[in-house]
Amino acid sequence: MEFTTRVKRNNQVFRISDFTHALKKMTDFFNNLQPDDIYTSFQNVPDEKYVAELTKQATINVNTALKYMHCKKLSISVLAAFAVLTGGDAPVAMFLGDLPDPEYVSPSIEDFVTVKKKAEGVKLDVTVFQLLKNGRERESDFDIKKSPLAAFLYARIGDAGLKESLNYCIYPMDKLHANELLKSLPKYCVAEIGGACARIAITRSEALRDVVRKLNEK
Repeated sequence: MEFTTRVKRNNQVFRISDFTHALKKMTDFFNNLQPDDIYTSFQNVPDEKYVAELTKQATINVNTALKYMHCKKLSISVLAAFAVLTGGDAPVAMFLGDLPDPEYVSPSIEDFVTVKKKAEGVKLDVTVFQLLKNGRERESDFDIKKSPLAAFLYARIGDAGLKESLNYCIYPMDKLHANELLKSLPKYCVAEIGGACARIAITRSEALRDVVRKLNEK
């Protein structure tokens, strides 16, 4: 599961809207971060060549982080879209399942959405895809290492599709943008994600399948 803090079952509930807002703020931060402003020198210490090398690497890191955040933003926005179209905001765990717990086993999105290689002809950032699929090196207090839903989407639509779909990733999500966002994705992606969520979010199962059916009819 992704987009959830490491809390015990039945403790504080984190809603889809909470994480959408948090990811929006983090994405805005990286979007406004200027690598040229990170490193400076005084009286040529460190020298210009070294500062230039640091700035070059910082540019790569910032661009990677920004694309990573865009992928995460897309995946939580897809959940927000399904939520808005099936009854409104809901806990993240309702759609993605609980965090792994040795004392409690429950279905999660990873059980139903398979992250494979990128789709044929899709262009993407391999580093970002591997981060989403395999996880970061270190754990985080606000997120888990792997992002299976984001990896699944990115592998299917690549950079071009990501850019297009981000146009509809607004906060707060509304029904108009929810429909446009889901329509911007390949139908089989929407069907697989909607079907997976329907197997976890039992109380919205029929409504989720109905959303998928209506999109397939268009």
